[in-house]
Amino acid sequence: MLVKQGLMAFFLSFVITQLSADDMNHENPMDVATAFWQALAQQDYKLANQYVVAKDQENFLKEMRSVLKELKPLPEKPDVTIHIEEGQLAGSSVLSNWVPNAHVGMVYQDGRWWIKK
Repeated sequence: MLVKQGLMAFFLSFVITQLSADDMNHENPMDVATAFWQALAQQDYKLANQYVVAKDQENFLKEMRSVLKELKPLPEKPDVTIHIEEGQLAGSSVLSNWVPNAHVGMVYQDGRWWIKK
């Protein structure tokens, strides 16, 4: 019975994560940045990769796993801040409750915000 409940909880968690990735507002840079950092905190690198601009996706998984192994674990609830000047199509996302200078670039492309290296 416990195994069945555990599998059901895992399945529901997977479905909720997938729905939130598909249904989120990709035109809102804060939503994209928050979803990206949360996926990393959960060590769901494939989900995090879905928020990365296409030209950077190929090496993202390998590089991110390598970098994260060298640092302390990400917080369960990332404190995300974005820095995008009004009218600009590029900026950055900062994770203020982790290691100093933890940030990634962001770019608006193809009608949505993306994470970039």
